[in-house]
Amino acid sequence: PGAGDLRGLYSFQKRGDGDDGLGTIVPGIGPFAEVFKAAGRLAPMRGGEGITAGRLEGRQPFFLTFRSHPSARTVTTEWQIVDTRTGTILKVKSPISDADMKNAYLDMLVQEGAVE
Repeated sequence: PGAGDLRGLYSFQKRGDGDDGLGTIVPGIGPFAEVFKAAGRLAPMRGGEGITAGRLEGRQPFFLTFRSHPSARTVTTEWQIVDTRTGTILKVKSPISDADMKNAYLDMLVQEGAVE
């Protein structure tokens, strides 16, 4: 992809620390907070029976290609990604891959829907 293909802006968010109700601060149970933003492109997945079934259940899978960022390597399936234009929440379904091995653009599999 070229820079002109990355027309979206995505906010990569992870949960912050939160109170467990007993006064103890516990990492990862608080509200989501933005860690970084990156320009990117969503491409719907096409494919077999599992993908079609997911669409019927309202869970469209996508490939998200985005410009590399120093914090990108810390993204896990516990993070969420928000399309800053539409507010659509995407959950991370796979680890990040560097398909071109140049670390310029990264890819990951995401799916519409909030993180549980």
